[in-house]
Amino acid sequence: MKKIKSVYILIVILLILYLGISLLMYPMFYTKGLIEITFNGLVPRSRMGEIYESIHKYKWLNISIITLAPLVSVVYTTFCLYVSFFFSDLKIKVRVILEAVIGSQFIFVFAFLFKILWHYFKGINSLLDLNQMPFSLASFFNIPYG
Repeated sequence: MKKIKSVYILIVILLILYLGISLLMYPMFYTKGLIEITFNGLVPRSRMGEIYESIHKYKWLNISIITLAPLVSVVYTTFCLYVSFFFSDLKIKVRVILEAVIGSQFIFVFAFLFKILWHYFKGINSLLDLNQMPFSLASFFNIPYG
């Protein structure tokens, strides 16, 4: 029973981290000036206000998707691994698989957090800069993105 509680605690910590990251992203990157720089010349100036309002109107949807997507990923990955272990006649409990999958999700949290902090301190010129992953081969060889 103690191990099961620790899995629930890890899931709650994971969801809180993703919620914090998604709440941190909005004031940093989705500002009116950054949206105007990104869409400058692509859409009329009168539409920029509409784009900014729609981004902030559906902010709750974006935050909920960013927060709940890792939970769906954990369940799906655990299910797929359990099915593969079942058909290979290996006797592994679901709890063990779930702990391993949740542990791997923390690596994705730290990579996501590193990317946000990297762009915060480096500075971004448009929303397209958020597509770049620091220290990837694309950034090493200056391959264009976006």
